Amino acid sequence: MSDSHPQPAGEGMNTLRSRLGRPLPTGLAVQTAMQIGQALARAHRTGLVYGRLQPENVLIGADVQ
Repeated sequence: MSDSHPQPAGEGMNTLRSRLGRPLPTGLAVQTAMQIGQALARAHRTGLVYGRLQPENVLIGADVQ
């Protein structure tokens, strides 16, 4: 039986930081933090509480340079 769940696109924040060889640029870090906050707020409004927010669980889109 095959797994029919789609795989999310992107890479983990730790992987991105390693690839860049430095911390995330300030603008990208702020933009990412805002998007995470918006996503959590939306999830909370639907009754979902996510308790494992950590860099390994945050995916950054593949278009980030």
